[in-house]
Amino acid sequence: MVEIDAQEGEMVFLTNQLEWVASTSLALYKARWEIDIFFKELKQTCKLCDLMSYRANGIRREVRTPLLVQLLMRYLTWCSQWGHAFNRLYALVAGLLWIKRDVLEILKSYGTAVGS
Repeated sequence: MVEIDAQEGEMVFLTNQLEWVASTSLALYKARWEIDIFFKELKQTCKLCDLMSYRANGIRREVRTPLLVQLLMRYLTWCSQWGHAFNRLYALVAGLLWIKRDVLEILKSYGTAVGS
């Protein structure tokens, strides 16, 4: 029992769900961990820490753009079967941004991606 706003209540945690099988709790924890990794990568690569706008529309744009970049980079990671650190791929693609060549071909030429 815990007291919240001068009233006693019972807290329920996912780990207290004794009627669930262990694999359900494990799947939830794994999903949570993937979400944590996603936001860590988003903060590290897209520098989403400092927002410049004070208006709702500007903030939405400042958040949507890095989310779109992150989604595209995740898709590139999946397509190229990238086995190295995500930051390394991000830096490589940022360096190749203005070159008109197929990024997957460049990754294959570096020997870091296995094409299908």
